Amino acid sequence: MTDEQKLYGLMAIVEEQQKMLDAALKDIQTTSQSLAQERTELARTVKSIAETVGESASESLLNALGDAQRRFSDEMSQTTSEALKSAHSANQELEKAKKTVSEFTRDLKGTMAGEIRRAAIQLTVIFSVIGALSLGGLYGYFLHQTSKEQESAEYWIQKGNTAFEKCQKLKNCRD
Repeated sequence: MTDEQKLYGLMAIVEEQQKMLDAALKDIQTTSQSLAQERTELARTVKSIAETVGESASESLLNALGDAQRRFSDEMSQTTSEALKSAHSANQELEKAKKTVSEFTRDLKGTMAGEIRRAAIQLTVIFSVIGALSLGGLYGYFLHQTSKEQESAEYWIQKGNTAFEKCQKLKNCRD
């Protein structure tokens, strides 16, 4: 056999292998697309069940999927586990946030109550001082008025006494 014949023989073998390889790649592509569709459908199903049922849904889901579960059990188990871990982690973070908000609200209420008490005390002191000053002012005013009236009364008493003394001296007022 000549080199040229050997080369054509090898090319024929390579061409045959290329055809087999192309057919195998097409089969793999078709299987891969089918697998991707099934995976997408299973992911939707798992997501829907995980959202509505929670952690216990993973076992029910794996039992309910039948043949599809057997083919994809490893992948689905891992996906479900990660989703549940994420959900559990999110739930823990939510609980932490709720506690933080609760503590903040409690602290805020305490702070507000303290501020209200302080403002009430300040207002009570202010109104007490204003009241005391007002009462002191009124007392001073009335004391001044009373003093003026007393002075006026003393003035008229003196006038009356002086008039009476003059009258006595004149002897007309005796009897």
